[in-house]
Amino acid sequence: GGGGFPAGSGTIDATELKQVMASMGHEPTDEDVFLMISQVDDDNSGEIEFSEFLRVIENQHENDAAKNDESDTIQAFISLGGKEDKTGTISTEKLTAVCTEFGLTIDINALIKEFDADGSGEVDYDEFKDMMS
Repeated sequence: GGGGFPAGSGTIDATELKQVMASMGHEPTDEDVFLMISQVDDDNSGEIEFSEFLRVIENQHENDAAKNDESDTIQAFISLGGKEDKTGTISTEKLTAVCTEFGLTIDINALIKEFDADGSGEVDYDEFKDMMS
């Protein structure tokens, strides 16, 4: 299975968006989902394309950041090899691999150069948090 975007359609509707958000650890209400879609659904089709979906995620991150909720960042940090109490480090190699794997367009190498100032090849929680913000 592995949910996500149905083959061929290139768009998702509210139900699918809700599933995707749930898989990312968010539990939006139907109202939330409706708002997310309406914020980016320029052609009022009730469905959103992948590019619009990315904007939903960005909006979501901004909302989360506004709530000052670090839990997503901490989860990501842990999943990349850091520790739950924000100690430990992530190898920049792993970070690059994950970004590539997810097809993220962020210039991770530039970010690493910027945030791994000591060139250790390791990123600690604060560096990682700055990267993600």
